[in-house]
Amino acid sequence: MKKLIFAGIACLSLLSGACSDIDDSQDNNKFVICPGFGDEPWEDAQPLAKIASNNIDKSNGFASSLFKTVYEGEKGNVCVSPISVFSTFAMMANGDEGESRDEILDILGYSNGPGGLHELDIYCNALMTEVPMLNGDTQCGFTNSIWYHPDLKLLPKFASDIRLIFGGSLFPIYLGDEAGKSKLNEFVSLYTNGMIPEFLSNPLNVKLAFLNTTYFKGKWKTEFNKNLTHKGVFCNIDGSRSEASFMNLNDDLIYCEAEGIRGVCLPYSGDRYTMTLLQPDDEKGFENMLNSLNTKTLKDLESSATQQGIILKLPKFETEINISMIDYLKQIGFDKVCTRGIHQAANETLFLSQFRHAVKIIVDEEGTEGAAASLAGMDNAAGPGFEPISMVFDNPFVYIIRDTISDAILFIGTVTSF
Repeated sequence: MKKLIFAGIACLSLLSGACSDIDDSQDNNKFVICPGFGDEPWEDAQPLAKIASNNIDKSNGFASSLFKTVYEGEKGNVCVSPISVFSTFAMMANGDEGESRDEILDILGYSNGPGGLHELDIYCNALMTEVPMLNGDTQCGFTNSIWYHPDLKLLPKFASDIRLIFGGSLFPIYLGDEAGKSKLNEFVSLYTNGMIPEFLSNPLNVKLAFLNTTYFKGKWKTEFNKNLTHKGVFCNIDGSRSEASFMNLNDDLIYCEAEGIRGVCLPYSGDRYTMTLLQPDDEKGFENMLNSLNTKTLKDLESSATQQGIILKLPKFETEINISMIDYLKQIGFDKVCTRGIHQAANETLFLSQFRHAVKIIVDEEGTEGAAASLAGMDNAAGPGFEPISMVFDNPFVYIIRDTISDAILFIGTVTSF
């Protein structure tokens, strides 16, 4: 039986066509070939599933903490891409050798010091090698890149690590003027298939920026019949009611339940990627469900998973955000993030001054399209036989899009109103 619930966060990147020295033609069934770098080659290659299984528990806390913190601040229909944020901070951890690196490692769930960074880097490299593979009609792509002032001389080791571990590209482009802003926006728009056309609304006066883009497009394994889509009432979180277009599906799907929560899993074509939908047993229990999303609850949901006939009614929806996340990152523990091992000016330290995160999700009868971008700006400033189960998502619910092999979460969000 396939797993239902996500159990991990991933940091990964794949720059399609913009970084010619990165080979993205890995076979999904091969072992991951982790590159050596510096004078210390990495240990034996391992399959992605094994590497991911050793990182699952480390990652769950970060995923739920980030999502719940952003939801509490933004409310409403919210979506974040933990995979994108995680990737950005993983790159940053490679730019410091002291307390800033250890703070990032601790919050991401890894032990302090070079050993924790080494484990994180192997995980990132394994994911970027295998996750962005075409699977059925599903597309998944990632980029990592560094954008820096042309006067900034990057240390060779840092530049090499970004290329080898993250498949990243380096752009000596100043973002503090309209030309730099336009180039970055064009890049983000290109690698999010136009879903995020204007990531930055103003120039970014920073010396260096870490950028991740994430793109996903998947067709349902069993598409919803458009002729069955009908108007219905959605009960908003504030008690009001709105009209929504409800899609209908009657199929054998993976069902799970835990204390106060019911879930259903919708596979995409190829079966590698899935969307998990979670709703509270009690129509007024949405906040309690959010608060209970932790490692134990997710494992309880996974262990209860069974294949059953499901009569599903799900509203079509579209969610879009573009927010500064600095305050939210501080709430989950990021405080001393800086970089000392990036460039050749030994007496200069760059601090995290901005963090922007944008996400757009579209869910309809055919499938799902989603995109995300995360930018960290650095500057000197501081089963069959069962009766069908009816699941009607006409009250606030949570959705999660993940890769079933690595259990990496691509997107997690809420629909609370129409």
